Amino acid sequence: MVETIERKLGVLKMKPNIPVYPPKYLLLIAAGLGSRMKAVSSLPKELIPILGKPAIQYAIEEGVAAGLTNIIVVINHKKDIIRRYLEDPDFRVKLYPNIADDLTNTIKKCSFIFLYQKTPSGEVNAIRLAAHIIKNNTFAIIYPDDIHYPFGTALP
Repeated sequence: MVETIERKLGVLKMKPNIPVYPPKYLLLIAAGLGSRMKAVSSLPKELIPILGKPAIQYAIEEGVAAGLTNIIVVINHKKDIIRRYLEDPDFRVKLYPNIADDLTNTIKKCSFIFLYQKTPSGEVNAIRLAAHIIKNNTFAIIYPDDIHYPFGTALP
């Protein structure tokens, strides 16, 4: 039916001969100020628990489930607690004792690179900041303060 309509309208469908490569990097942009969330929590919005788990953990689990284990996290110096949460298992247990082991098991598969934005300057600046690492490779972006439900549906 669609093909018939397209033929009648004179629409030519072309498939580009461009190979599609799976992303090599996962870019987590977490350098924003989160000024509207300050009334809710003193934690950065990426560490605010959603159903008992910090939002950034959903993003990491989503990426790992899609096969992305090279993770670049863009933060600012005021959000260094995010880096500490991801790098320090004792701190994870202190902050979220019930789910710390879940993240520890997940990130065993990952390598993290942390980049710092001097001032929150938006997504394009964060991508530009990571460009020297990503180079010509493909990458996916997950905003760790966006939650996709059902979980596990942000990346194919």
